[in-house]
Amino acid sequence: ADSQTNLIRENIEFLKELKSLAQQKLIKEIPLVIMLNKKDLEETITKKDFEQILKDEKLWYNSGTDLAKWNPEIFETCALYDKQQNIYESFQECSRRTVLYQLYGEGKAPSNNE
Repeated sequence: ADSQTNLIRENIEFLKELKSLAQQKLIKEIPLVIMLNKKDLEETITKKDFEQILKDEKLWYNSGTDLAKWNPEIFETCALYDKQQNIYESFQECSRRTVLYQLYGEGKAPSNNE
């Protein structure tokens, strides 16, 4: 997601399109990791702002539910070479979750019992 405040509506539309393409499988069967990019710029949204967007889009689960531990991790990133921030960490988390879904959840979010 582009973290510039003036692009928040576009981010919401892209997220809605992703939800539609994933056919209600995001988080449940498809891990979701957010890269909140361009954090080197002024006037950017916060992780908390994007968490609220995820809640509004029903892509965030309350604590105590089985899927809460699989809520998307939000990384504040910058992809500029000299200012890079959390790029590798976000891809690592995406890979980690994909493997965990396959190994312990048989292609779905592993339950809390696993």
